[in-house]
Amino acid sequence: MRPENMPLCEVPDGTRFWCPGELKRHVVKHVLEGRDERWHRVLDSEALHKARDEWSTGSFGEHCWKVAREYEQVVSTAIVKVCKGDVKACKGDDKEGGRWHHHVAEYVWVLLSIAPAQVEKVAKAQAVEAWPPEDRLWIVAKAFVSGTGLTPYVLWTGFRPWPGLSAKAHVRRAKERSENRRRQKCWLSLAKHYGVEDGSVSNR
Repeated sequence: MRPENMPLCEVPDGTRFWCPGELKRHVVKHVLEGRDERWHRVLDSEALHKARDEWSTGSFGEHCWKVAREYEQVVSTAIVKVCKGDVKACKGDDKEGGRWHHHVAEYVWVLLSIAPAQVEKVAKAQAVEAWPPEDRLWIVAKAFVSGTGLTPYVLWTGFRPWPGLSAKAHVRRAKERSENRRRQKCWLSLAKHYGVEDGSVSNR
């Protein structure tokens, strides 16, 4: 599949991390040890306190898994709402679909022949980067190329890089981050859904 021919797909309800180990890794990094991300403003603060106490003993047990499930649900719900355009802070109606997210096709260069030299872009995944302002989140989900279609989406990451910013400043910083990442990687922009109030654009 060529990246420019990749079908545009939104993140559906029920999207999760691809395995418990990957969920645990993100919870440890961003929630239990990432105190500067201020997850106590998003998750149940009492449960988070118990989970951090548990983790301080070297155990990822009942309390940690309780917080992990809540974290996964918050991240999954947030990116699905953004893709649907179901966000309270929005104004107007973005008929292109959703707000505050960017679809990109990840690709690799494949050598088709040596003489004459011929290379081609081959798509490997579709990534959705989302930045819902309500909880100052940055979320990435990916669906991988399989045959002529895409696998179901999995959550790739979810964290709070700028928890102290205002909603508008968060959106502005996130859009800059997304554009910079696209320029630095083998990514082709498929669609940008930035919201009507920010000058929504959708480009194939």
